[in-house]
Amino acid sequence: MRGLTGCLHYENGTFFQWLEGPWQQVFHLLDMLREDDRHMSMTVLDQGTLTQRLFKDWDMRFSDHATASLFEWLADWNSRTDDPRAYVDRVNAFLKSVSQTTAGA
Repeated sequence: MRGLTGCLHYENGTFFQWLEGPWQQVFHLLDMLREDDRHMSMTVLDQGTLTQRLFKDWDMRFSDHATASLFEWLADWNSRTDDPRAYVDRVNAFLKSVSQTTAGA
């Protein structure tokens, strides 16, 4: 879709989405999602440039608790901190780990 790839992870009523592609297309999609009433409390945790796509073979990879549990990943995190950047880094690490799995392919 519009040259975008990524991963959508759903767990416990919460969605986490990793988007990758041309920045203009990513921001256009984000604008569309913000205008859609089905999307509430949307927060961009991180943005930046990648040297290569993590989900290059997926239009949009779907992941859920059966694939891997983000909440268990965060609960097992020994380096708990109030630093929001550390939380973002941990969520990013989880989504990157999902890119390495083939479950649900």
